[in-house]
Amino acid sequence: NGVAYKNIIYPVGGNSELAEEASRQAAYLAKTTGAKLHLLFVEDKTKSFGALTSDSPEWKKIEEQWIKEGKSILDHEEERLKSLHVEGVEKVIKRGNVSDEIIALAKEKHADLILLASQKRSPIGKLLMGSHTYGVFIKAPCPILRIVR
Repeated sequence: NGVAYKNIIYPVGGNSELAEEASRQAAYLAKTTGAKLHLLFVEDKTKSFGALTSDSPEWKKIEEQWIKEGKSILDHEEERLKSLHVEGVEKVIKRGNVSDEIIALAKEKHADLILLASQKRSPIGKLLMGSHTYGVFIKAPCPILRIVR
């Protein structure tokens, strides 16, 4: 008797040309199913630097700036969703590998759906999807709605 979503994981990155379309889809799903949207920003730059990280005050300031940028992206997306009449979203910031953190949150929240906006990239775009999207596809504990252009 229809699909009843309760929890939808919606990872955001802030720079996708698909963000507006993904927001519309997320809003539609949340409003029509009554699902709670869990906005997720994953700070993955620290992981990229690996052994180059330190406990220095300068490095801590850089990491704090990345988290501040993530909060800003989440706040912007929350405002966009409010303009689409969606309230009560949960904003989550994680650090680490993007696909691993998406999967972890999906499991933690018992997600019914993961909504991903992803770009097609070459060569054959990791077979038509980016590496983060591919990582989510092979490990996802629930269905995925992929927004592409």
